[in-house]
Amino acid sequence: MRRMLLFLVWSPALLWAQGEPVPAPAEEKPKPKTAGEIVIDDPGNPVEDSALVRKELARFQGAFRKAGKDTAARVELLTKLGGWDHPAVYKELSKHVKSKDYLVAVEAVVGCARQSTSKDKAGKLLCKVAAKEKRTNVICAALVGMGKLGYDHKSAYKEAESIFREDLKEKRLAAARYFGYIKAK
Repeated sequence: MRRMLLFLVWSPALLWAQGEPVPAPAEEKPKPKTAGEIVIDDPGNPVEDSALVRKELARFQGAFRKAGKDTAARVELLTKLGGWDHPAVYKELSKHVKSKDYLVAVEAVVGCARQSTSKDKAGKLLCKVAAKEKRTNVICAALVGMGKLGYDHKSAYKEAESIFREDLKEKRLAAARYFGYIKAK
């Protein structure tokens, strides 16, 4: 460990002494979550003031359009919107579940799973997503979201069971988490 620290301290000085430019430290990019590690926070903050929600949704839609194809900005906007719990917020989030950008779709699914006021609608939507979607990350987010919502409809359970039988580790892990949430409820 001590040798490594000395190397780190002396290597830029040695490069400078040799006349070579010292490279700038590389910025670490956040590692994307793997499909089985999807985290869904507790339900969003319930909002009863519909006028406030409409105002925030208008602001969200404008910022989302401005973001264009900037995935990071779009995901951040969806994350903030998912922190609210209102039927109108659920409706807006559900529009983005089928996005071509899988990161946007995953964040929309996670946001839908946080909507406790629209629990049944969100559960049905996530069940459809898990059944029809081809992208592993989105399927896993839908499974974990259904579990977090406590959506234990017969069709959801069958869908999770068939996904569990597939031979993909990530999908199995997400399906197992769904079963764990349902059993815990």
